[in-house]
Amino acid sequence: MKTRSEQKKLMSGRTRSLAQDASVEQQSVMTILQTRMVIFSSAWSSGHDSREVERSMEWYMAIVNAVSFLIMGLDKQKARKGKWRIAERTIWLFALAGGAIGAAIGMYGFHHKTRHRLFRYGLLLLAIFDMLIYVILYQ
Repeated sequence: MKTRSEQKKLMSGRTRSLAQDASVEQQSVMTILQTRMVIFSSAWSSGHDSREVERSMEWYMAIVNAVSFLIMGLDKQKARKGKWRIAERTIWLFALAGGAIGAAIGMYGFHHKTRHRLFRYGLLLLAIFDMLIYVILYQ
């Protein structure tokens, strides 16, 4: 049995670890958002004529949305089997990276996380935003 001071040390280490994880997560989100903005701005500043930028953007969006869709399906399968799950932050990171459409389709297609208001409304709004950006960039 651990003494009270050993337990405090253990807890303070966990707290620091959680704070470090949160910091890394914030940095990851910021990096993803910055990358996404660079991709969108390069597509926008190219004057809509650069077929190479458009093609790259289409491939990027297709891959990110396919992965997001598959993540939702895999998480649903793991939930049914009672196995280790995919973290919600991972799903959100892929959605923020441009995969919100695939994640939303996966959410409703697999009936996964539809009871979570944040997913039900937030993911749907993010998917609509992605579609609007795509339409604006590629009219």
